[in-house]
Amino acid sequence: MRRNRLRRFARLAVISVVLAAMGSLAHAQSKADYAEADLMLDILRVAAHGPVPQGKIDEVMASPGMRMIVSQQNISREVSAEQYRTLLNGLHESELPKIKAMDESERARRGVG
Repeated sequence: MRRNRLRRFARLAVISVVLAAMGSLAHAQSKADYAEADLMLDILRVAAHGPVPQGKIDEVMASPGMRMIVSQQNISREVSAEQYRTLLNGLHESELPKIKAMDESERARRGVG
């Protein structure tokens, strides 16, 4: 009898935790922050008509998303934030800028290839 009560209690506890987690996840998804994505889209719009102001490039380069992109890219290749800055500065040109590899290693070559 006592064992059955404990099992029921354990089931209810697990169900409660799962429901609370689902509710938190739903709340987090409804509060998505698109500021960095909007900033990047704005840079692309501006670049379609001419050079991107340095302030906009500085803003996107300082964003947590850009730091994450650079660190994730460095898992399998070697890239720098300065290479991304060079790319953003040249977006308005008809040809993308020639970006040099950071060094002669294979990882660095993959970063610009």
